[in-house]
Amino acid sequence: MKLKKFPRHSIDFTWRDFLTVLWAAAGGCFAQSRRVQDFEKDFAKMVGVPYAIAIPSCRFGIYHYLKFLDPGHGDEVILPAFTFPAVPAAVRASGMVPVFVDSLSGGFNVDVQRLTEEIRPKTRAILVSHLFGTGCDMERVLEAARAGGLKVIEDCAHATGSVFEKRRAGSWGDVGFFSFGIGKNLSTFGGGMMTTACPETYEHFRCLMAALPETGIPTVIKSAVIARIKAALTNQPGFSFITFPIVRLLAFHDVNWLDRAMVEQFPSDLADETVEFLDDIQGARRYSAPQAALGMRKLSVLDHVNESQAAKAEYYDRKLSPALQFRSSAVGRTGEALSYYVLKSRNRNQLRASLLTYGIDTKACDMANCWPECPISQQLESDLFEIPLSRWMTPADLEYVTRSINEAYERALG
Repeated sequence: MKLKKFPRHSIDFTWRDFLTVLWAAAGGCFAQSRRVQDFEKDFAKMVGVPYAIAIPSCRFGIYHYLKFLDPGHGDEVILPAFTFPAVPAAVRASGMVPVFVDSLSGGFNVDVQRLTEEIRPKTRAILVSHLFGTGCDMERVLEAARAGGLKVIEDCAHATGSVFEKRRAGSWGDVGFFSFGIGKNLSTFGGGMMTTACPETYEHFRCLMAALPETGIPTVIKSAVIARIKAALTNQPGFSFITFPIVRLLAFHDVNWLDRAMVEQFPSDLADETVEFLDDIQGARRYSAPQAALGMRKLSVLDHVNESQAAKAEYYDRKLSPALQFRSSAVGRTGEALSYYVLKSRNRNQLRASLLTYGIDTKACDMANCWPECPISQQLESDLFEIPLSRWMTPADLEYVTRSINEAYERALG
């Protein structure tokens, strides 16, 4: 058995990142400081829009933008059924009605043709997600939106730095929202960014941020310490010698136990969901200067990181069994921002359990089917899982993981 084990996801938070945060925290320059403003300007330039403003979270931004639209009774937002549950929770909490659309057959982004068929007199906005860094068909979305006078919201939580049709994610719609949570390709252990070309939208969010309480130094340092511990436990050698034995033990009876323990849970009752969501939003604080200092450092190498991840993903595309993949390897990964690499299997649990014997940890996808009448999205929720994709994986690591997955898949079939 190979001594080195492979984590489902490696947290990218180095000692240099940690020291960057501590240095900025020691300076005491927080929230609406020059450091945050510089990060916002650099981010807007990267995306290719006039305005960007740092926000507490992606869900915070979606909720407040929908409130900014001043929705009337019964106003609707069209969105993917296959998404993170916080997204429809934000729609419902804003007072608007989510209208769900199934995923495209053979993919995981929304079926734009079905989306256009759901536009009705009460529709106010279209919300699209660029899942796993792969761009949605924005030209068709914008065409449908313009015809109906609708706003377009881009959920770019998985797509920081993604380029498709020669434009960055977050530059297509009326507004884009990004996530900088732990595990993302640009992570500042929380927070996010709003991008827009609309000065009124920017001014609204600027006033919102100014009204939020500042994030204190102890909170920032605590978050940085937690992020550093998680990084140590999800990278080498900590993962191989500490974390993986625990993962194997927890997965002995149920390979999904750890997934359920780690994923954010949402109440099944919609009224309770709204109360819990609003409590979370009301506890939001301003994006801090130490986070911005870290964000600027990571932004300076973002394209390099994305290119490196895309090259690894292209290797998987070429070498993994086509039966486990969504698309031909001929499509390529140019321009994609990849924090995750996902596969599909009707025997997902059996395959994941088998991969643990090879020293490979995997994860059921966090995305969920949020509407029962969407069969493709339901199948995606049941079949998708993430495999290791880290900027520190070597060619030998990629070869071992690929060969092991193919072997385990053949064993599952046989």
